[in-house]
Amino acid sequence: MKYSCLRLASLGPICICLALSFGTPFHSALFALEIPKTVAHRGFSAIAPENTLSSIRKAWEAGAHGSECDVCVTRDNVVCLMHDDTTKRTSNGRIDLRMSETDWEQLQEVSVPAGKAGYEDEKIPTLVQALETHKQCPGCVPVIELNDSRAALEVLKVLKKTEMLDKVFILSFSGEAVKTVRTNSKVPTAWLFGRLRTPKDVRNAAQKTLKAGADMIDIMYHPGLTAEHIQAAHDEGVLVWVWTVNDLEVMKKLLAMGVDSITTDHPDLMAAALADYSNKSEKE
Repeated sequence: MKYSCLRLASLGPICICLALSFGTPFHSALFALEIPKTVAHRGFSAIAPENTLSSIRKAWEAGAHGSECDVCVTRDNVVCLMHDDTTKRTSNGRIDLRMSETDWEQLQEVSVPAGKAGYEDEKIPTLVQALETHKQCPGCVPVIELNDSRAALEVLKVLKKTEMLDKVFILSFSGEAVKTVRTNSKVPTAWLFGRLRTPKDVRNAAQKTLKAGADMIDIMYHPGLTAEHIQAAHDEGVLVWVWTVNDLEVMKKLLAMGVDSITTDHPDLMAAALADYSNKSEKE
């Protein structure tokens, strides 16, 4: 294998113990961060409105090691949390504003309960507000998903301003965004992929990711995913995250297969899966 040692803490994240040995120098902040074993998808989005400060806090309370959020850039260049291009869905259909065409002053008045009762007054947060909330949630790192390279540059500005460049992970389906992040920073970055059917597909994705200067791949779960798929990436020196898993038995299966991180709407279920995995490891 092309990386030297991974240590699994009993209920905690995976930590890089020794340097990853790629063919070229590896200049990531990965060594300063522990890989979040459990990543809450848009926060604890099963019980709180997605991409909000409440969902981040709930994720932390449930024991998530990381909380993922989607970001977008407003017309006046404010980076805020939102998955969709517009506010229609998360505002329960009440207000339909296109994020990139609206100023932050107007957006901050929009409530985004996203169908969750009891959160009717929840607002769209800025990335700065989300990062400040993470500072109050020790052990739960920000995991930021980017849509494009423009967002990448704006996010890096925010991370520098808030002194968080060495305290976050970044994900993206956009190869250009991945390259932009890795060209302009040492932030550990995962390239997001959809269904990769064969181990060869995973190996190709891993090689593509390394060429972009990234550290990890984040692949979609599907029932055909096997330990051979995970090993194919590990053999290339690339860590494997998997999204989005909400079934306890599947979580247990993925942990046994050697997956490095699992993204879920239910971080409470992952806590149970990790406890089960730890108990089995201690008995072996």
